[in-house]
Amino acid sequence: SHKGYLFFAAQGKQKFQDRERHLFLIAAQHTTLMLQALEYRLGIEKKRLEQVVANLPEGLWIVDRNGTILVQNPQALELLQKTTSKEQASFLLETIRTLPGGQKTLLELSPPSKRYLEITAEPIDSGPDAGGKIVLLRDLTEERLKDEQMKVQERLAAVGQLAAGIAHDFNNILTGIIGYCEYLQLRKDVGSEIRVYLLKIIDQAKRAGTLVQQILDFSRKSMLEHKPLDLVPFLKEMSKLFSRIIGEHIQLSWNIRETHSVIQGNPVQIQQILMNLLVNAKDALPAGGTITVSLDRIPFTEDIRKKGYFAPEQEPRGPLVRLTIEDNGAGIPKEVLPRVFEPFFTTKPVGKGTGLGLAQVYGLVQQHKGAVYIESEVGKGTRVTLLFPLIETSALEASEGTPLELTEITKGWILFVEDEEEVRKIIAKTLEEMGYQILQARNGKEALELFQEHQEEIELIITDVVMPEMDGRELVKRIRTLDPRKKIVFTTGYPIGKEGVEEGLPEVEKILYKPLHISDIIKTIEQLRTYKGLREAGGTDGETDTGNRR
Repeated sequence: SHKGYLFFAAQGKQKFQDRERHLFLIAAQHTTLMLQALEYRLGIEKKRLEQVVANLPEGLWIVDRNGTILVQNPQALELLQKTTSKEQASFLLETIRTLPGGQKTLLELSPPSKRYLEITAEPIDSGPDAGGKIVLLRDLTEERLKDEQMKVQERLAAVGQLAAGIAHDFNNILTGIIGYCEYLQLRKDVGSEIRVYLLKIIDQAKRAGTLVQQILDFSRKSMLEHKPLDLVPFLKEMSKLFSRIIGEHIQLSWNIRETHSVIQGNPVQIQQILMNLLVNAKDALPAGGTITVSLDRIPFTEDIRKKGYFAPEQEPRGPLVRLTIEDNGAGIPKEVLPRVFEPFFTTKPVGKGTGLGLAQVYGLVQQHKGAVYIESEVGKGTRVTLLFPLIETSALEASEGTPLELTEITKGWILFVEDEEEVRKIIAKTLEEMGYQILQARNGKEALELFQEHQEEIELIITDVVMPEMDGRELVKRIRTLDPRKKIVFTTGYPIGKEGVEEGLPEVEKILYKPLHISDIIKTIEQLRTYKGLREAGGTDGETDTGNRR
């Protein structure tokens, strides 16, 4: 078929000779070939440009000077279809048509869920579409949500650091309160009525210690050991306990889809996580309802990574165990959701909650290198999702250990090192009243001088970790150089555990955590005097056997 004509003209008749006509024919053929080649090249460039436009990550529109959309790529169409309503789609299209060239704007679309869109208009200055514009649309929703998640994590981490410092000081105060009460209980001139009040003071101090523990859980600085833990039998066992706690007016369902789901975890902490979440769900169902606990495995997907549930340094490399607690209760208002993990934040009436439950959950999950997020809708309910890295191993029984060989040790002096004066005085006084010989020091420097003076008599050193002039770390290193056989116990209001050892904490026989109890101190002293070494065991409330020295 003909696509055009090539004319050769001259004035007058019979002006072209046969030879000229032949040349004209050759020129026409060459011109045709050149035009065909140019058309082919244009077709290739057009396809290439179409592929580029179609595969742009952004949505693209070409709009003429009258606001008419001439071209749109698939991403543009997809972004329009993602808008949650016709009104939002119309508003978006109107913005695309009317935004002047050379300008950029950010749109925030909601409800029901927030979406962030960046629109950039670049003017077309030449060609047939001059006066029009090229409009690019970027969906920043995932990026913004990830940024918001990171900001929440950073804010909570900062609050956690502050909370850990407060917990340390608070533990020292509690140690003084408990110490004086326990000392008074030992005195024979204290009447029975006073002893009752002393017990009440100690009980209240222990309650305060529990709150401090929750703060430490939130700050990700708890002290319990993590071992392989199979959540399937663990949850089946816990279901009996929680069914009694929840009550008969609420239906509690357990949907466990796996035969084995092993994580690196601590059963006490996992139980605390479940307890807090189930109590919250119960409180959201005053008139009854349904709570469903589900367990399954999922892969670690790019979508999970983009949402920023895991801090970059804690991103798992394999599949995840997903534990969800879902209720059909009142739900959480959208404006409240970003703050639910903050310590002391609560929407419950005064006296009904401390605001530490979800903060504790957040901290404990972080200690398990996991992630937690909440989805909720007012009037429909709440779903809390916990993600833990799956480990491919069987759950191991915790070792009970066995006592080591008994040995006779002559009772010697105890060097007690503590920078808090009230704590030092009352602990030393109480131990002296019970027949122990105590040397007191305010810091590592004083303690080292006393040790050098009474090295033969001193049998045991009990020392704080964080002190002025010379801290407990340096003191232990100096003593080990002088006599590596001396038994040493650390006391601290800061959580140490395995992380502290990695940070250069010297090996010691025992770690006692504040608030200190005389009974724990005496138990530790007698253990160290009775056995050559200690059983290899995990920590209990108030104490940790490091299991490092024999």
